[in-house]
This record gives sequence, C-alpha cells and structure tokens, in this order.
Amino acid sequence: MSVLNYLRLGEEPYIAVGAVIDESVLGAYSFVGKDSVVSRSTIGAYAHIGNANDIFASNIGKFASFATGVRINPVQHPTYSRVVQSHITYRCELYGFGENDYEFLEQRSKRTVNIGHDVWIGHNATIQGNVNIGNGAVIGSMAVVTKDVEPYSIVVGNPAREIKKRFDPSAIDAIQKSEWWNWDHEQIKERLLEFNDIAAFCKKYG
Repeated sequence: MSVLNYLRLGEEPYIAVGAVIDESVLGAYSFVGKDSVVSRSTIGAYAHIGNANDIFASNIGKFASFATGVRINPVQHPTYSRVVQSHITYRCELYGFGENDYEFLEQRSKRTVNIGHDVWIGHNATIQGNVNIGNGAVIGSMAVVTKDVEPYSIVVGNPAREIKKRFDPSAIDAIQKSEWWNWDHEQIKERLLEFNDIAAFCKKYG
C-alpha cells in the first residue's frame, strides 16, 4: 500500500526513509519521497517530490509535483574549458592529487533552476541549469529542458519544445492574477471545490 493512503501531512515536511536533504529548506505540507536527494535548494509549501528525484541548486515553488526519477540541475563536467572532463581535475582529493578545485565546484552551484508554483514534472524528466519554468507548466515524461518554459505551457521531447498551453490567454492571466498559491491553508480548504470550475474561478478571482 502506498504511504500516501494513510499519511497526513502537516507543518513539518515529510521526508521518506532513504531521502537525503542537504543545505535545503522545505515548506509546510511538503513531501519528499524515498531515495530522493535535495541539495542547496528551497522547496515551497505543499510541493510533492516523488521517489528517486535528484534536485540541486534549485528554487521550487509551492504546490509543485514531481514524478519519479526527475533530475533538476544535473552538474556539468568541464566539456569545453579543460582538456580532461573527469573528476580528477576538480575532485582532486578523491585521488590524492591535492586540494579540490572549490572555485569550479561553487560555480556549478550558481547555475540555479527556478520552478514556479503548481508545476508538474513527469517521470524521468531532466531540467538543465539556468532554466526558469513558469507557474502551472507541465514538463512531459523523459523531456530534457534546456531553455525557459512559459507559464501554463506543456513541453515534451529532447530537447523539450512547447506543444500547447493548458488554457487560453485570458484564463492564464486570470489564474496568475489570483495568486491562489498564496492563500492560507484554511482558505484553500474552504475554496477547494472552486478549483474544479475554471471559468467560474477565473471570473471570481481573476
């Protein structure tokens, strides 16, 4: 039985057995699944990070949902700047070659990924460094995202490309203006069924 069938989330984030959280901040009601690694990142409230995700140097909005096997900001090897791509030139201590190249290691952490609110990322997708993903976007399974994604866009493929928007421009504008992701817990609970009627929601809150 899935842990989601009996789990009740709260102010303290849920971190599954085997997950690793390093130098990161997690919001209330957030969930991190087993064998996921979150490093140097912030994860917003109500975010759901599935199993076996690897997240590095990223800012993730509220209500984001990740399937399994998602890779956010994979570190890059020095493909163009050095003769050798191997770890030997920057993780020198592993091999007894002297001190690590900490300047190079820190540079990699500055390639930040920014992911908006209510973003859905499918199984085994990869988001490269220095990418911004807008609110409400959908990243298809196995997609490799190498450039920015507009709000409420659906992107698929390698490299990922937009195939359509989730809603028409007026609805997107209204939802963005509502900023519903900033509602408090009780407001969301009270208005939950209103999310099921897009037109009525946009008219009331947009």
